[in-house]
Amino acid sequence: MDHVKKLFDSVTSSLYDLAKTENIVGKPISNNNNIAIPLIEISVGFFVAGGSGKGGKGATKQSKGAFELDNSCGGTSLSPVGVLVVEGDNIRIEGI
Repeated sequence: MDHVKKLFDSVTSSLYDLAKTENIVGKPISNNNNIAIPLIEISVGFFVAGGSGKGGKGATKQSKGAFELDNSCGGTSLSPVGVLVVEGDNIRIEGI
């Protein structure tokens, strides 16, 4: 099952990279004395599975050997949820 652990580690490493702060709080946009900073929501889902075994009852002659299977899938969604607005000394959050 070591191959499943490697697959899981690879997927979670990619998820950590995606969830870095600079992906959730966007780059500031300035205009004169005003600054707007986009705020983003990230939703992530993933599935990792694996198994191993040997051909059993009803297996064909070719499938009686040992096998290992693994699979993964996932998806992400990035959605703007608001903007942090700085106008001089006034700071507010505008929802989208």
